[in-house]
Amino acid sequence: MRKLFGTVSLCSLTAALLFCGPALADKAPQEQQDAITHFLKGKLPTDWSVVHIVKDENLLITYLTMPVQKAFELAYQPEDTRDMLQKLCPPSDQPLWSVLGPSDMALEPVANGKGFFRVRCKSPNKTSSVAAPAAPGG
Repeated sequence: MRKLFGTVSLCSLTAALLFCGPALADKAPQEQQDAITHFLKGKLPTDWSVVHIVKDENLLITYLTMPVQKAFELAYQPEDTRDMLQKLCPPSDQPLWSVLGPSDMALEPVANGKGFFRVRCKSPNKTSSVAAPAAPGG
């Protein structure tokens, strides 16, 4: 009976993550996904890739995968990780911002499905002078 309860609990958790998770953030519009992917192409290390881009209010979160060993190294070098990700932020005159509009862009490396750091690239197209708060670590 205990094994059955564990299996049911695991299945319930998996279902909750699959069906409730996307409600937190929606997939970004295809035009924005394509623009971000195109911008980052050639700028990312060769063993990294863009895996998912979601939109959460005025933030486009770009998840980047990498080898687990590299993620482990970066997780213990937060200053270097921040500097490296900030260099990937588009400059304010980059045409990418015309596609993204007032939305900020966030870069978040992930390994084994876990994010460990986020850098927020501020949009130059903000209509308000009040900046949105950055995510923890970003």
